[in-house]
Amino acid sequence: MTKRMMNDDIKPNYRNGWWFFFELNGQQITHHSSALSGRERIWVNDDLVINRIGWGIFNTHEFDVGGTTVKLKSGFTRPFHIFTSRLDAELWQHDELISSQSSQFVSTAKLFWQFVWGCSAGASIAFFIRSVIGG
Repeated sequence: MTKRMMNDDIKPNYRNGWWFFFELNGQQITHHSSALSGRERIWVNDDLVINRIGWGIFNTHEFDVGGTTVKLKSGFTRPFHIFTSRLDAELWQHDELISSQSSQFVSTAKLFWQFVWGCSAGASIAFFIRSVIGG
């Protein structure tokens, strides 16, 4: 499952949630965080090792990878900016940061242009309706 998903270009959104892929000592670690349910899942080489709901802004999960205990910490940067919040995931081993990744739903520039086009479309429709009704 995770090998196929690694090859796909998964963009974070409300349907897909966030996906992070790490490798440690030849072991594949996959972290998924659902944007809708708050459920977090962690796989090690396609074996599900963590499956729980974590509604916190920051979550920490401990699990074994090849006989070594590691921590995967995830948390939101700007958590109350619902459209531009970013999720950071960090993999720790023996209190040493091994790897970190970040993923954001929508870029701020893209969000700005969506807002501009939405306002323009709304104004155009309102102008058209007003001219048809004759008000």
